Amino acid sequence: MQKSILYFILLFFCTTTLVAQKDFHKLYDYQNENDFGTAISQSNNDYIVFGNSNSNLTRTKFLKVDSIGNNLFHKEYLITNDEINGGGIWKNGYYAFGSHYDSTEGARDSHFFFINGNGDSSKVIAIDFAFNDRISDAILLADSTFIVLGLSTDTNANDTKPFIARVDSLGTILWQESHDDSTLAQYVKNVAATADGGYIIGGEEYETPQGWLDLFLLKVDSVGKLEWKKNYGRPGLSEFSGHVTVCKNGEYAIAGSIVNLIGTPPFQTGDGQRGLRRVDSVGNLIWEKDFGTTNYHEQFTLARELSNGDFICAGSSFHTYNNK
Repeated sequence: MQKSILYFILLFFCTTTLVAQKDFHKLYDYQNENDFGTAISQSNNDYIVFGNSNSNLTRTKFLKVDSIGNNLFHKEYLITNDEINGGGIWKNGYYAFGSHYDSTEGARDSHFFFINGNGDSSKVIAIDFAFNDRISDAILLADSTFIVLGLSTDTNANDTKPFIARVDSLGTILWQESHDDSTLAQYVKNVAATADGGYIIGGEEYETPQGWLDLFLLKVDSVGKLEWKKNYGRPGLSEFSGHVTVCKNGEYAIAGSIVNLIGTPPFQTGDGQRGLRRVDSVGNLIWEKDFGTTNYHEQFTLARELSNGDFICAGSSFHTYNNK
């Protein structure tokens, strides 16, 4: 039986020499389950991984380790076919966010999951933003409220719509804005705070019914009102991810994947390269670069700006069509 093992590798990067050092590499395997880590947060010298297992029923997982990877606790909770997309430090414990299946609605609802410092559940706060909604990313603000980025669909699941909202820790929606401007599906990757008090959203959307995607940025103000939107793509190529990073000078970097299209509509995606773009503070393209070869399917999933203005990027590389 094939199974996946939850793991993470801790890398420290020296900003002067830019040399990466692997401090530890450990595997964590539980009850012959498929384990997936989706996010990691640092708490003092310890680390907590938020994730899921899906052997039979999808469960929420919390794994906390010390500075050299020794297990401090591993906790697993079942809501109802739930998923966790990230989390962070919360007062004397941690919070996670994601979605679960709501049998009354017959679709997904969003939720926040709070645990204490020992990993024991304190509360689960369900939030119904729209039909079939789920939280993709969240930012904890200084007043203990959250900026939430998410997706919802119509009742036929044909139109995927991004939304941004502000909620408190009890699940009260303080404001919410939907930014669906297309009859085709849109997907969001992440949200980041900007220096002017607003937020920048990165994502991808279908540009034609024939099957290719472009990246996009959405800039909103402090209450989620749209200020501008820009799309980025190349004819005949499909682009995935669209993770946005705010640069020190107020510009933005967009990480993603640029792939070839195979056959005739509806297209399959083929091999492609990792891509990185830099745009100015209003989304105008400054430069775009490709990395890798077209013999493999490669992608950047995120980029971070270093102190000297360079970027360090994380991603993956695998061959799609020769079973290697």
